[in-house]
Amino acid sequence: MKKILITVLAVILVLSLAACGAGTPAAAPDADDAGAQQSADAAEDEAEDPESGSGADETDVNDDAGYFTAESVTEWIPGTYRWANADEMDNYDPDYQTYAEVSVINGTIYIDFEEFYENSVYASWIAEIVPQVEDSLYEPGVETFSAEARESSPYAMAGAYWYDATDCWIKKTEAGFEISGKGLQLLNAETGARLERSSYTPFHMSAAEMFAARELKPNADFALNGGLIGKWHAAIGEGESARYVYMEFREDGSFLCVKRCQDSPDAVFRGMYTNDGVEGLAVFICGERLGGGMMPYEGLIEFYRDGPETLLVTEHDSSMLSVTDEPEETIEFTIIR
Repeated sequence: MKKILITVLAVILVLSLAACGAGTPAAAPDADDAGAQQSADAAEDEAEDPESGSGADETDVNDDAGYFTAESVTEWIPGTYRWANADEMDNYDPDYQTYAEVSVINGTIYIDFEEFYENSVYASWIAEIVPQVEDSLYEPGVETFSAEARESSPYAMAGAYWYDATDCWIKKTEAGFEISGKGLQLLNAETGARLERSSYTPFHMSAAEMFAARELKPNADFALNGGLIGKWHAAIGEGESARYVYMEFREDGSFLCVKRCQDSPDAVFRGMYTNDGVEGLAVFICGERLGGGMMPYEGLIEFYRDGPETLLVTEHDSSMLSVTDEPEETIEFTIIR
């Protein structure tokens, strides 16, 4: 009888508490609990559109990389970095630093390394990193991908690659990105290379700085009227001297040139162009080569448009376009739409 009475009282007590709770609002969770639950929900719902604005914050938890963004590699990897492995070395000297400028051009990641001692450059080289799946550069949200890497310097081994293409992995981190693999100059064999974003001023001169240093000015009207503005490419020569050239002329007076020769490192130049002080359909160009320190490359290009799709370079004296010292025939460039 006592057991029955106790059971009845317990049931009545439970029902009374439930009734009270139904009429009282639940306490709001604190911000930390809410954020943790929000991130957990976002991690479980992988199919959610990262740009829809719904769900958790724009930056969500991702176990592999520490955080997730909808940016593609071409958006998050360019910039200036510091080689952070130096901090772990027994003979670490803060006067020695290695910085890197990272660019993505036509499906290739270029890492321009410059070693500094007391703020003066004493060594430079470049790494070319080509993703094994090209789409991984452009798909939103990619933070880890496999690639092939090679390194070179215009001032070492006659400008040739230092070794054959080597497999590596690129992984985004909260501070920058890491490269893992073996056999690369930029890698520590055990820990890989850690590149952390840096506020260090880029060491290559901008087009505006080149104009100012030479007391020249851009002329967008000339470039537009002459039909020079745009993106152009050309396949030149045959056999061992064959090369592919990509050139981009912009309205602000800056230009980009990428020269690819068979079995040779890419030569990437950035700088300025103008017809200020130049006669006829010609422009003076001045650029610096990635991986080549701050040595300027200069030349004169004569050109004319041959229809809506073609740019003919009739004469030039720039090593940015040349492979040999021999005079070259007219180079026919086709516009890239």
